[in-house]
Amino acid sequence: MLTGLLALVMKQPAFDAACEQTRRHSRHPLRRGRMRTLRVRLLGGMVVWITSLYCAPAKRRSGEADVTAPGLHLELAQFGFGKGGSAALESKVCRQAALCPSFQLAVEELARERVVMDVKAVRRIASQCGSGLLALRTHELQQWRANRLASGTELAGKQVCVQIDGGRTK
Repeated sequence: MLTGLLALVMKQPAFDAACEQTRRHSRHPLRRGRMRTLRVRLLGGMVVWITSLYCAPAKRRSGEADVTAPGLHLELAQFGFGKGGSAALESKVCRQAALCPSFQLAVEELARERVVMDVKAVRRIASQCGSGLLALRTHELQQWRANRLASGTELAGKQVCVQIDGGRTK
């Protein structure tokens, strides 16, 4: 059912416009793209093969591609899919990796919840999500320092207490 819904949404003209806007506003310049088939794992363990538009990083003026710039599967990025996994799978894996003292214990806890993965996959997903979140934090900090970050009203009129457990901090 999920794959049918994904296919239905991906055929909408508004979806194509959102993908093109994502490509144009990417942090790193991206090429136009080509269709690629990749394996995507969902939280329930089901693996689906999806053909999605992949945009490689654009070449620099020197003619060389930027090897540090990541490519992007535009259509999957619209749904929050990471590299080979759904957002729900990434969330569960990262949560277990953060809560457990080792990746091996995270794998065992995930197996108890019927999410069977090996240690390398858990480490890769946790590392990718961590680096993405660090990049987001750095970007928002730069926006705040430049006074371009809009202030919210979520905490207006409330008392806020911040606590930090230093057990895992250096």
